[in-house]
Amino acid sequence: MNLVKILGSLYFAVFLIVSLAAILTVSTCLESAYGTPFAQKFFYQAGWFDVFLALFGINIFCSAWLRFPFKKHHIGFILTHAGILTLLIGALLTRLLGIEGQMALYEGERQNHILQEGHTLIIHTSGHETHTVDLGPRLLKTPERFDVSSDGRVEVSVEQILEKASETLEIKEGPAQDPPNRAVQLTLESATVGFNDTVWLVEKNPWDPHSRQLSIGPAFIELKEKEPPKNEAETLAETSPGIHISHKETGQDAWIDLKTIPTDEIAIGQTGFKISNVRYFPDARVNENGLVSVSDNPSNPAVQFEIVDPKGGRERYTRFALFPDFESIHGAQTGISSRFKIEFNPPSSASSTAPSRPSLTFYATDGKWTYESQSSRGKTEGELEAGKTYATGWMDFSFRVEQLIDRAVVSKKIVPTKEKSGRLGVEISASREGRPLGKEWVFEEKPARWETPKGPLMIALSRKVKEVPFVLALKDFRKVDYPGTQNAASFESDVALHDPRENVTIEKTIKMNKPLDYKGYRIFQSSYIQDPGSGEASVFTVAKNPGIVLVYSGACTILTGVILLFYLHPFFSSVSARSVKNDPH
Repeated sequence: MNLVKILGSLYFAVFLIVSLAAILTVSTCLESAYGTPFAQKFFYQAGWFDVFLALFGINIFCSAWLRFPFKKHHIGFILTHAGILTLLIGALLTRLLGIEGQMALYEGERQNHILQEGHTLIIHTSGHETHTVDLGPRLLKTPERFDVSSDGRVEVSVEQILEKASETLEIKEGPAQDPPNRAVQLTLESATVGFNDTVWLVEKNPWDPHSRQLSIGPAFIELKEKEPPKNEAETLAETSPGIHISHKETGQDAWIDLKTIPTDEIAIGQTGFKISNVRYFPDARVNENGLVSVSDNPSNPAVQFEIVDPKGGRERYTRFALFPDFESIHGAQTGISSRFKIEFNPPSSASSTAPSRPSLTFYATDGKWTYESQSSRGKTEGELEAGKTYATGWMDFSFRVEQLIDRAVVSKKIVPTKEKSGRLGVEISASREGRPLGKEWVFEEKPARWETPKGPLMIALSRKVKEVPFVLALKDFRKVDYPGTQNAASFESDVALHDPRENVTIEKTIKMNKPLDYKGYRIFQSSYIQDPGSGEASVFTVAKNPGIVLVYSGACTILTGVILLFYLHPFFSSVSARSVKNDPH
């Protein structure tokens, strides 16, 4: 009985109210700083908050129980406390059984599922089994393991969960026995255009095949090896208009004079490769028919040909005189053509009309680092030293050498970030029959995959999806702007809801503050999308609140109890007292 008195006491009630006020103050401040999902995860949807609200219910129940047996003047008190309990029970039902999510529909599109807060892991095992793991609102302190196969041979562990993760490259010097892999880190600066950026150029980066090249506006920056002295054929390529093609491994080559293009196939030395279908375009343009020349004036020279391998396989190659790095930047030089060094020397009149393109080239030869900068002012070159700053000759651009690495080891690192670009990342480890398969970071756009003797194990991260018992279709979306602006004054959607089980179809216009209700579900017009490429879309909030009747009933009961407790009871008491006072007997 003493415990009931403590739990139902006024002091305990005041303690709970003051504590709730402090909790709500802290959660509101954190929500404004970190967003609603943070507050939901650590406060309103946390288990400890449910326990805290349960203590409120216990306090109210015990407070009412201590007044048993009830008298007439207790009616207002009992109704008020019963209403609070009813409201708490309704809120608990909504918390445990409620459904809420987003549904985005483009015009003409239909769906029967919503996207909810939170993510799930979708695990496909080699035994053609699919498992889902609800990550839920959890703060992961220790790894959590899951058996994801019926025979228990495959085990997956969630090692870390980062709400906002970012991928960064870590580049450092490798051991002396590693093969050469040059890398340079530099900071480019210009006060005139307000530019300041630190970049890496890496000879071989497994995550970026073009890591040795970089374009900043019209300027081109590259890391490469010094070319050896040119032979007679290469010298001819520099002085005569034509194409020089040499095999990288054997050095055997071929020269094609563009003044007299042969019609037959041309052998590239004794390699077994041949050149075929050579075409020259003095003023190249690209249209629906491919590459064409619009004039005989060599203002944009290009050459196109095919390389034929000994088995008859063909690969087309295109080279532009004014944009010699076009294909390598866009990854077109692959397969057959990657085995050859191709140089295109256009007619001299074309080179004279070519614009001067700023360039910065870094060389690493026999442990010696040098640079060469080309600009409209001419060419500058010299040796490189870490920590020093050099002028490029392009306006007031300069570069500072931060690091020079001869044996670069490139690895990816996942770090937490506060930037908007951060996204949910989950570190996963997997094992089969007790043997570790490795660790991988999984993102929505990047699943993890491990090869096992029984087949692949794949793990993907996806937003939590909930199916609803109806299909919603968007027929038309309309938005009305304030005059003279693009700000929405109102927006609405014509929808058709179809329930396949009941064979019921409802057509209605959903507006702001005018939702569609069906079987306990309420569909709100919450937002919209207007994309010139994709069209117009409506974003609906779909919610089901099973405790809403209890919440409303509890609120009405509380109101009734307050009226009885604070207004009617004192009124009738005063009337009764006056009657007794005026009674002559």
